[in-house]
Amino acid sequence: SFGLGKSGRTLRTSLVCLQFAVAFMLIICIGIMYAQGQHIRKSSYGYDKDAILIGEITQTLSQKSETVIAELRNLSCVEAASTSLFTISTSDFYQKWGRGEGEYSMSYFCLPVDKHYVETMGITVYEGRDFNDSDVQNGAMIFNEAAVTAYPFIRIGEKPIGVDNMTVVGYCRDFRYRTFRSDKQEAPMAICVYPPEWNASFNRLNVRIAAGVDKVEALKAVEAKLAELNGFDFDFKLCYMDEAIQGSYARENRFNQQMIVFAIIAIIIGVVGVFGMTMFESEYRRREIGVRKVMGSTTGEILGLFCRRYAWLLLGSFAVGAPLGYFLCQSWLEGFADRVSISPVVFIISFVVISAVTMLTVVIQAWSVANSNPADAVKAS
Repeated sequence: SFGLGKSGRTLRTSLVCLQFAVAFMLIICIGIMYAQGQHIRKSSYGYDKDAILIGEITQTLSQKSETVIAELRNLSCVEAASTSLFTISTSDFYQKWGRGEGEYSMSYFCLPVDKHYVETMGITVYEGRDFNDSDVQNGAMIFNEAAVTAYPFIRIGEKPIGVDNMTVVGYCRDFRYRTFRSDKQEAPMAICVYPPEWNASFNRLNVRIAAGVDKVEALKAVEAKLAELNGFDFDFKLCYMDEAIQGSYARENRFNQQMIVFAIIAIIIGVVGVFGMTMFESEYRRREIGVRKVMGSTTGEILGLFCRRYAWLLLGSFAVGAPLGYFLCQSWLEGFADRVSISPVVFIISFVVISAVTMLTVVIQAWSVANSNPADAVKAS
């Protein structure tokens, strides 16, 4: 009796509306998070990340890196190889140097590498040249566009103020060396080949895989060659650059997966609520439906009667859930320096999905009542 009474119907309607609002909010969040994930995967990085194999090598191999690189390049699946101190695009923090004084003061990120790095990564040098053998003897730097813009006194062929006696040999296009959380490719940076007196050795390996080869087989071949060169048993864990980049967003990906689970649960609960609510409504309005049938109403008109009621509930729930989803995702996107704009398409899709599931549930549940014998309904009431 409570369920069919006014208080019961009000409580039931309120709970279903709350479920709809939560479902709308979660689906909107999932859509925006998916768009940001696609933005991270498909944006230009300024180098060919899909063809780069990366990993760590042992101290033994890092001390004979030129031999390792030469041996790897002899493999038919390898186009180029290099070593570096860091793996780009997987972190927000690298070495940061402050050099010079007064009007010649400079602050920029430094990426220490060997002479093969720019070629291996496919970074574009638009003025000057790439590193060569002479740079290994003296040390050299290639600045990105952001650094050239910020510090116009930098000149190719010269040694910038207080830059440890290393000559600038070229300018490269901006590329994404930090994650989307902090990088818009606008921060000054320099790719550096250290002079020999610094005794630098790097344990990050970067390998460019040749076009058209099987990537899985190429990975196995490189790992086998490293094991052979190492001289003792060591499990080299190599992976492709795009996989490592995605791994750096593990926290965001985990949160997105949790949101998907919650959204599915919310939709299921919402469908159950709609099913129960329609069942109660059908019972409560059985006599009204019988009278309408006697007066000539069709099954479609009866179903439309139920659907119109839920359409208003959906619109009201959407008006509550959509702003909540927007502000929640806007807050989440604040964690990215480079982020997508929130598209109205996400809101439209969320409304269409929830509405379609709801209306299908209403039609299935109300179908038997709409097709029942009106005489039975009138007698029962």
